[in-house]
Amino acid sequence: MKNPQILLSDLIHIKKGVLTSNECDEIIAEREDRNNEQVTEQCNNAITGVLTQSTFQQVSLIPNTKNFDIVHKACQETIDEWTDTLKKKDSFGVNSLKESLNFSHMYRLMRYDVGGWIHPHIDWTHGVVGSLTIALSNSSDFEGGEFKFFNGNYSVNMEKGDALIFPANSFFVHEVTEVTKGSRYSVNSFLTSIPLNNIDEINNYVNEVLDLEQENPIRYEK
Repeated sequence: MKNPQILLSDLIHIKKGVLTSNECDEIIAEREDRNNEQVTEQCNNAITGVLTQSTFQQVSLIPNTKNFDIVHKACQETIDEWTDTLKKKDSFGVNSLKESLNFSHMYRLMRYDVGGWIHPHIDWTHGVVGSLTIALSNSSDFEGGEFKFFNGNYSVNMEKGDALIFPANSFFVHEVTEVTKGSRYSVNSFLTSIPLNNIDEINNYVNEVLDLEQENPIRYEK
């Protein structure tokens, strides 16, 4: 009898060297050139439910530019390697997973300076299937800034040009711990099953329904 002993961490995959060192440097240079466009963001702490402001700074890559195309290609290569690796485990519905990874949105160039961090959170919302992060800095360029899962209980180590991909659902709580020295650069993308505009429409509709039906936490639909 098979006993695969599948762990949640088995669904987390690192693709080594998806970007070259020069490509990483060029993307960082664009990030620095566009400092005047940087913004922050906030989302709920996955553990406490409290709306929390993150302290990293970000700008988004511009479609149909050199760096955008480089990152887009790297994301597809990472998706292909991840799904191929999962298929070899002979335990998952990989075909349906791969079919649902139709769009890669919001290539965010993220910089964590000293004191920068992001709290435990999830990337899931309606239509979002996976999350993908590419390290642009060497681990020796900064201190702190660890990528952790499961409320700090599982750490991953990436070097410059490595990509990290994992499911975007409620089980994959993740965070970046506070940077204590240097600057940490990365690029992040959300992998979705439908276009971003449709996701916004769905979420707005669901939120409206939930506001109307707060007294019925579990609903039966005919």
